[in-house]
Amino acid sequence: MCKQLPKLFLLTLILALLLSMAAYAGVTGKVSGEVIDKESEEPVVGATVRVMGTNLATRTDDDGEFFIINIPVGKYDLAVTSVGYESILHKEVRVLVDLTTPVDFTLDRQTIELGQEVVVYATRPTIQQDLTESRVTFTAERLKSLPNIVSVQSVLTNYPGVVVEGGDLHIRGGRSGQVAYYYDGFSIQDPFFSTMGMRIMPSSLEELSLSSGGFSAEYGEAMSGIVNAVTREGSDVYHGGLKMYEGATHKYDVSTGDWGDLDFVDNRSVGFHLSGPIPGMNAKRFNFFTAGEYLANATSLPHNDRTTYTWSAKLTAQPTAQIKMNSNFSLYRQDGEIYNHRDVNGRSYDFNLDGLPNIERQSYLAGLTVNYNFNERMIWSVTASRFRTYTHSAPGQYMDTYWDEWAGYSEDVEGKYNGTIHEDNYLGYIDYDDPYQATGYTRGGDWNPTFSRRESIYNSFKTSLLAQWHKSHQAKAGFEIRRHDIDWDFKQFYNRNPYGEKYTSSPLIASAFVQDKMEFQDLIVNVGMRLDYRDSDISYNSTPLDSVSLYKQSDTKTRLSPRLGISFPVAKASASFQLRTLLPDPSVPVPVHQPSGRRYHWTAASWQPRSRSGTDCLLRARSGPHDFGRLQSRYHCFC
Repeated sequence: MCKQLPKLFLLTLILALLLSMAAYAGVTGKVSGEVIDKESEEPVVGATVRVMGTNLATRTDDDGEFFIINIPVGKYDLAVTSVGYESILHKEVRVLVDLTTPVDFTLDRQTIELGQEVVVYATRPTIQQDLTESRVTFTAERLKSLPNIVSVQSVLTNYPGVVVEGGDLHIRGGRSGQVAYYYDGFSIQDPFFSTMGMRIMPSSLEELSLSSGGFSAEYGEAMSGIVNAVTREGSDVYHGGLKMYEGATHKYDVSTGDWGDLDFVDNRSVGFHLSGPIPGMNAKRFNFFTAGEYLANATSLPHNDRTTYTWSAKLTAQPTAQIKMNSNFSLYRQDGEIYNHRDVNGRSYDFNLDGLPNIERQSYLAGLTVNYNFNERMIWSVTASRFRTYTHSAPGQYMDTYWDEWAGYSEDVEGKYNGTIHEDNYLGYIDYDDPYQATGYTRGGDWNPTFSRRESIYNSFKTSLLAQWHKSHQAKAGFEIRRHDIDWDFKQFYNRNPYGEKYTSSPLIASAFVQDKMEFQDLIVNVGMRLDYRDSDISYNSTPLDSVSLYKQSDTKTRLSPRLGISFPVAKASASFQLRTLLPDPSVPVPVHQPSGRRYHWTAASWQPRSRSGTDCLLRARSGPHDFGRLQSRYHCFC
């Protein structure tokens, strides 16, 4: 039985609001290290460490150590200066999401000419010691060099344990709905099935990472994997690029069963990216990045063409030394066709391809992030976002027509269907003297009588506090609240009793977390606690086996999830121990058959809101893995 903790959640909510703390996917990293005297091997106190091209800088402490937090992911040059020492420039230091990049400096007292500096090129450490989870990371440089990269999915399939089926990711044997997707820190889940709700252009990314185990308390909407994509930021110099490619394949003719000649009907794409300072404004403080793509793919199958348009933009502003603002806007649209050799009833439109349905997908993301630096040790962030997904499929000639206006639709005086759609288009009466109909093939002007339309919109508010309160302790805590508005409409005329599902709902999702990342010389400990709250805003049939249905409003659910990750180096690998209790992604209800006109029953594979017996326990499904002694050969950085 699912227990509720309303008082505990309320207390945590109040505390989170007072402290201005929140949970959102990371888009920044950290650099730390030490500066020592080459001759005496003593620490250099008070040396200035600066991230070139930014206003981020710090000084070394009494032990010669330093750290710089909240650095946007990317590649940077780090400079160290100190009175009486030579200047050193450490080039091409790669900063990764939620990780610490170690950079040490050795300064020489040797007298050199004024203005001269020593240049050192950074190399990635063999072991990412502060990592307590299984992760693979692809940087912008690696993404540019990978062949045949069309989508994020095609990139991640280069990693063992990742497969793509029907365009959806499956990680370590998990279902597609058990993967969480973040884009510049914003969730882009399609809440109906917990799949990726919009296309991500690999060429626009600064970093793409996949975590497949040992998630910290900051992440709570995944069971098998977390995909985190971070786009580039502009700079004070204009950059741009144009990319085009075209693919060839053999087209399959379903009427003859033959493959055609090699033809340029596969992926055809034109994409661009442009970045630089915003004209008329301070080039160091105001810049932009934008990218767009046209992608057409006819595939080898008939009636399976897809045309996709994607565009994204990021504006970065730093009006003061303490405030940094990022605004994101992305658009996605896909128009195409759906091919299915045979449906669940064995019907086929192979000799009547125009009778198969068309599909339209749309989505947009609008987000704003504001960071305020209290000092070099503490950063407060506030984000707000809005994400919409829309998917519609219907017969091609009826894409702009609601199902009750289709040819052959009619109702009796009681409002029940008594039309001929199923007879006219779905072999309602099979002529067994016709070999096509006898084997399930439709002909002539038949069309698949199925209508589907679903739309979801969520508005989210998050606020967070990141504090490096000790050189070995980085604390983070946060709170998020997200309100969904969902609309599901489905109709299928396969027989004289059409099957239909229609409902609207406004689920409320909230979460809070606190965690502490402890980094010692030979030991990393990541400990935290997460609190999740769900209000599904849906009713369900509590007596499904009875002749009379009794509908109840589902209860709200609250649950605590502890997280613990430990990692320590062992030779050229690192061993880790992970303890975590995970809750699945809060996908919205997907209807199950409803025979009357009431609000539809529903279920969701990841939330498990109700079983056939009628329970409404939203948080039944969960995962509690305990991983011992896993080597960090599991971490791969394709830099």
